Amino acid sequence: MNENELEDRIWQHTDIPVSCTSLWRRVGGDKKRCFDKIAEMILTSRLNYEDSGKYKFVVRSVLSYQAEFEQALTYQVDILESGRHEFNKLKKPMFYTDESVIHTEPPLPMDESKIGQRVHVDWQKYKIVEEIPIWKTKKKAVTEYLEKMRFHHKAILGFISRTNLQRSLRLINESVAETRIKKCEDVIDYHFQKLLSDNPQDSQAIRQFYEFKDQI
Repeated sequence: MNENELEDRIWQHTDIPVSCTSLWRRVGGDKKRCFDKIAEMILTSRLNYEDSGKYKFVVRSVLSYQAEFEQALTYQVDILESGRHEFNKLKKPMFYTDESVIHTEPPLPMDESKIGQRVHVDWQKYKIVEEIPIWKTKKKAVTEYLEKMRFHHKAILGFISRTNLQRSLRLINESVAETRIKKCEDVIDYHFQKLLSDNPQDSQAIRQFYEFKDQI
């Protein structure tokens, strides 16, 4: 089964608290893969983790109750804040550029057979209208922190999707839905504004990193 099917099966069998081992037996497939997906769903607030001391359970997080929604959103906000704090400790600058992409008028002719080869161009026939630097980093921690923060801001986008679904199913009313969506959007906007303002020297590279990732 693919990732979506695995997540659906886990969701299907967590309507009541269940241990991870019992859940894996119901879901089937590779045990480690199932446990990794459970951990991921806890991190994105798709599942709640309950520790009663002797026994540990997971149960689906529906988020239809306001207190549950607020708790889940606060959890994601705290992780994003912690991620920014650690990211800001990294030595600056974090990115460098030694290549760029240019846009010309008229557009340069494309020849797929020559991709990766040096092509001679009569530049007198073209005007460069835009040059976009390609930002890179040699520091593994930079991409790790950015990926982690991306993972959690996507979890908040998931809250918006679930809110819209709950509204369409009449599980929550219009006013509650709009308030929740606005809260989620404000959290995401604040996170990116704070991340960029805290790292002005690398802000262009950070923007490019997320723009590229979101196109994949």
